Amino acid sequence: MIPGNILVVDNEYKDVETVISAFEKNGLPVIYLASAPEEKKCPVNIRLIILDLDLDGCGSVTDEDILQAVLVLKRVESRTKFYSVALWSRYVRENEEWIEKIKQKYRDETGIESSANFLRPYGKELDQERLLKEIEKNIDDNPHIGTVFELERIVENAMDNAVTDIADAGGIAVILRSISKEIGKAGTPRQLSDLFNKILMRYSSTEGQVKVLEPMINKVLRKQLPDNGESILKWYAKFHNLQSYFKVDKDEPLWTGDIIKKKNLDDQFAVVLNPACDFAQNKVKIIQIAQAKGFKSISHYNLENSQVPPIIKWIGKKNGKYRKQSEVVEDIMKGRLPKNFYILYFLEPIPPYDSYFHILIDLTNIKSMEAKFDAQGGVKIPPGWKRVCRLDTPFVPDLLQRYASFASRVGTPDIPEEIRKEEINRIKSTA
Repeated sequence: MIPGNILVVDNEYKDVETVISAFEKNGLPVIYLASAPEEKKCPVNIRLIILDLDLDGCGSVTDEDILQAVLVLKRVESRTKFYSVALWSRYVRENEEWIEKIKQKYRDETGIESSANFLRPYGKELDQERLLKEIEKNIDDNPHIGTVFELERIVENAMDNAVTDIADAGGIAVILRSISKEIGKAGTPRQLSDLFNKILMRYSSTEGQVKVLEPMINKVLRKQLPDNGESILKWYAKFHNLQSYFKVDKDEPLWTGDIIKKKNLDDQFAVVLNPACDFAQNKVKIIQIAQAKGFKSISHYNLENSQVPPIIKWIGKKNGKYRKQSEVVEDIMKGRLPKNFYILYFLEPIPPYDSYFHILIDLTNIKSMEAKFDAQGGVKIPPGWKRVCRLDTPFVPDLLQRYASFASRVGTPDIPEEIRKEEINRIKSTA
C-alpha cells in the first residue's frame, strides 16, 4: 500500500499501539517517536506521518503544539520531499482548520510551502481501518501520488532482485561486505564491524576458504545451534577463537599481542605489550610482557593452601581468606576481577589441555627482557618461551589501552603519620 517508512509521532505509545501493530502485521515498516526526530537522526524514506496534535499531553491543542507539528515536518522534509500526513487528536474537530494553521506556521517559519500532502484530520480514536481507506481515497483522488508510489515499488523490487542475484553469485563474501557496510551506518559497535571485516579479509580470499567459512557464519547470523552433535559451548569456543586470535607461523618474528607460553610450565603465559609501531620501526630494545596464568577449569577445594588451585592463589585472598570456588568462577566469567586483571577466553587447545582454556593477565606483573634479533632484523621469541597465538583487533588495542590506563594512573603517596601530626601542630602554632 505505502512504499517506504511510516513515522508515528505521539507522546503516548498506548494511544497509537493498535494502529502501529496493524501496519506491522501488514508488513509495513513503522518508526515510532514520542517527539520530533532529532535533526541529524531523522529517519529517511518517510512516506506517511501519523502526527498527534497534542504532543505535550496537556489535554488541548495549543500554539506550542502547532510549533511542534511544524518542527516534525521541517525535520522530515530535510530528508524527503514527498509524503502524506495524518493529523489526529481527541481534542480537535475533524475539519481543515488545523491543516491551515500548520501550513501557515510552516510558511512563517521557513518562507516556503510545505511539500506535505495532508489527509483529513482525525478526532476521537485513531482507527486503522478508516485510515487505510482515507489513504486509498487520497491516492485515487491524486493520480500523481499513486504513480510515485507504484514507481517506488518497481524500484524496490528491482533492487531486491539485483541484491539477491549478486549475493547468489558472490556467496558469503558479498553478504559479509554488505553487513559490514550496514553495521557501520547503523552505529553498531565497532567490535562487530571489525569482526566481520576481519573474517572476510582473512578467511574469504579464495573460494575454498569461503566454503569452509560459510556454514559457521550462517549459524551466527541465524543463531542456529550446531547440528553435528557438538556442544554449543565448544562450537562457540571455536568461533570466538576464530574472531579473537591469529594463527602465526612459528618462524614469524615477535609482535604486539603475541601470547607466549613458558615451555616447561603448564600454566605460565605472557602477552607482549610493546606497541606495533615500535616493532615496525625496529625500535624494540626491551621486550615488555605481562605475566599470565592459564587455566581450563577451577575445581572444588577447601581452604588449605596445599589444595587451593594455583590460579586462585594468584588472584589472592579476600579479607585474609581464599574465596569460594563458585564466587571466583562467577567473578572471572562476569569480569568482576580487580582492575589489574585482564581475562582472555577460549584459546585453542595446547598440551596439557584437552579442550579450550583461558588465561588471566596481571597488569601489575610486568617483566622486561632484552630483545634478540634474527637475520632480517625481526625480534626473536625469548628463549624458554613459545608462541601460542597472537591477539587480534579489536582485542589487542583494548588490552593495551587498559594497560596504559592502569600503568599511568596518578597516585598520591601516603604521608607518614608522624610527619602529618608535626605539620598540623606547626599550622596550629602559627595561626
